[in-house]
Amino acid sequence: MKHDVTGRAGSPASTFPAAGTPAGGGWHWAPWACEFLGTAILLGGGLSAVFVDFGPSSPVARQVPSMSARLLLTGLLFAGTGSLVAPSPLGRRGAHLNPAVTLAFWTQRKVHPHDLVGYIAAQLLAALAAGAALRLAWAHTARTLHLGATPTGPRAQRPRRGRLVADAITTTRSCGVGGLMVLRADSAYYNHDVIAAARRHRTHFSITARKDRAVTAAIGEIPDDAWTTIHYPRAVFDDQLGQWVSDAGVAQIPFTAFASRGRAPQVTARLIVRRVRDANPEHVHAQGELFWIWRHHAIFTDSPLPMLTAEADHRRHAIPSSPSRAARSRNGSGAAPGDGYS
Repeated sequence: MKHDVTGRAGSPASTFPAAGTPAGGGWHWAPWACEFLGTAILLGGGLSAVFVDFGPSSPVARQVPSMSARLLLTGLLFAGTGSLVAPSPLGRRGAHLNPAVTLAFWTQRKVHPHDLVGYIAAQLLAALAAGAALRLAWAHTARTLHLGATPTGPRAQRPRRGRLVADAITTTRSCGVGGLMVLRADSAYYNHDVIAAARRHRTHFSITARKDRAVTAAIGEIPDDAWTTIHYPRAVFDDQLGQWVSDAGVAQIPFTAFASRGRAPQVTARLIVRRVRDANPEHVHAQGELFWIWRHHAIFTDSPLPMLTAEADHRRHAIPSSPSRAARSRNGSGAAPGDGYS
């Protein structure tokens, strides 16, 4: 016997897609409770697969370095969780598991308006409950991966850079490159995900540090007698000063990055700082020079190379584009993306 959306017997109207789902209005607590549990299990199991495959300390990433393969594995696990929920006793009372599915059934007059509200409310509540449980269970991993959400804007670039670094290192090693490997990058890559990816693939890092409060405070703690004077065999163009410089001072200090984000994402290495005297005539001759003003350039690194060698190696990465940047400085044009590093 068929039931239409108002529950009248004998009507030729379509039945519900899931057997046993009430067609009439009213409070259908059992199907809604099943929908709540089914949605929570789907999200909990599926997002746990995301965290296992893409977490900062994921064992899967070491065994399956290819991001494409891990994406495929994650999709299979996510889909598999839903496939287990659908034929279970929970699925027999609905198993929409997605507001879009419920809305589609409602537009086809296969779901009563009461059930439209009940199912969607159960799905949303399940999502909140699953999210809270995942935060407790996965802690730092859940925060690092934004609880499985797809970020937009600058937030979206951070995890992409970590994956880019991991893929680059894997490709390099697959080409037969061995020995000491050092990742060199500009300040756009100064984040925990990039450094975690480098360390996970047994690669040292040398990254330009952004001058946030922690870096500025660390530079201020370097004593005056710790600076080693260096002379460049060829002048180097300084972007901040807008001039060529031929000598500078270099010092280093132990430093813990990302301390404000909690204990888990902290990284301890050394901060190598190069300071250059601000001899720009527009600054010096305006009121006379009472004392020297320094401009500081910091790199965060765990490179095993000695301080001066590590600093020169990192700076060497930026030299090729310096003449073009100097030309742009003279003609007033801006720097193009990616000009700082090749």
